[in-house]
Amino acid sequence: MKNISILLPYQSDNGPRDRAIHWVKKFYEVTMPEAELCIGLSSGGHFNCSQALNDAAKMATREIFVLADGDVVYDPAIIEEAVKFLDHYPWVIPYRGVVNLSQDNTDRLLATEPTWPLNTSIDNYSINNFYERFGGKLMVMRRETFIAAGGYDERFVGWGGEDDALIHALETLCGPYKKLENQLIHFWHPITEWGNAPNAKDNMKLLIRYDKANGNKEAMLRLIGERRRPGSRRR
Repeated sequence: MKNISILLPYQSDNGPRDRAIHWVKKFYEVTMPEAELCIGLSSGGHFNCSQALNDAAKMATREIFVLADGDVVYDPAIIEEAVKFLDHYPWVIPYRGVVNLSQDNTDRLLATEPTWPLNTSIDNYSINNFYERFGGKLMVMRRETFIAAGGYDERFVGWGGEDDALIHALETLCGPYKKLENQLIHFWHPITEWGNAPNAKDNMKLLIRYDKANGNKEAMLRLIGERRRPGSRRR
């Protein structure tokens, strides 16, 4: 854990995401005390997850990045498992299933002291086994891989697209990933999907460009070259 920076994006919503990030921050401090926790703040109106994570990457001083959502927790052992695969794969998606907690289970959990195993039972949830290439919520890679893939594209604003765009860049410029058979625990919050997401039309247009560039290094580099490459260490 001494070589790991955990990158979290955050923007206050004066509601469930605020409660979640404060609990999750303490969770990392308790369960992974040797890791470096870097929280990037989204500035402006709509949430810009890409900008927040890129800013977190600039704060980071360690060489292994854990890119995580601020509303998930998991067994810390899966990070140690993922790191072992970085000698053979440039990036790792360390989970397959997501345990989506109900609102009452989330409220009960957030009323406990953060630790692992959790201090309360989970009895009202659904499990999604996301499609194979999905890497939102949690990914592990070296700093050099994050930089080589261009980091996150800050033109994705509002909701949707930034995780898939980074995956297209990683696959094209860095190589194949390793998928592990673990689960994350995801806190309840109001659901956002493409149909009700802010800035969905522009985000989808940009994502389609990444999809078309996938597998073509020159095209991907041109697309990434339209923006500043993030991730250099802040002095």
